[in-house]
Amino acid sequence: MVAKDGSLVHGGPVADLSAAAARAEWTALAAAVARANRAYHTEDAPEISDADYDALKRRLARIEARFPELAAEGSPTAEVGAAPSETFAKVRHAVRMLSLENAFETDEIRDFGNAHGWPVCIKAAYGGGGRGMKVVQSADEVDDAMASAQREATAFFGRGEVYVEKYLTWPRHVE
Repeated sequence: MVAKDGSLVHGGPVADLSAAAARAEWTALAAAVARANRAYHTEDAPEISDADYDALKRRLARIEARFPELAAEGSPTAEVGAAPSETFAKVRHAVRMLSLENAFETDEIRDFGNAHGWPVCIKAAYGGGGRGMKVVQSADEVDDAMASAQREATAFFGRGEVYVEKYLTWPRHVE
């Protein structure tokens, strides 16, 4: 849940919420996500961390899974961002990006690898130069690779957040 000052207040287990409590929390979370989307995308002035934003959206998704009537059209869980800032240049991707996700748990990486195929790459969200980057060939390697990527990300960049993407064994262009 989000306090009036914008800080995160974690609610109890979703399974313990009444319908009324779920609606109240969903309303507060949806408003917080909308505010964060405007700040990030439209105003180019983020107010909360990526991890806090992701936590808001995960909590919304859990509430909507238990109370599907809340997952109405226009739910923040069904939308991506907000209107972009007019100062941003428009870029058209030749190929739509479909295989990029945040990773918080090793099971999410296994699910991603099983859905998109192996190998996958676990990468530091705030890094570069190969630090905090681990190529994972199979589900059996995920635990060690995730721990290693997070250790390196924290050591070199001060933050342990990682994401996972499909690893291209023979790419034609690397940025």
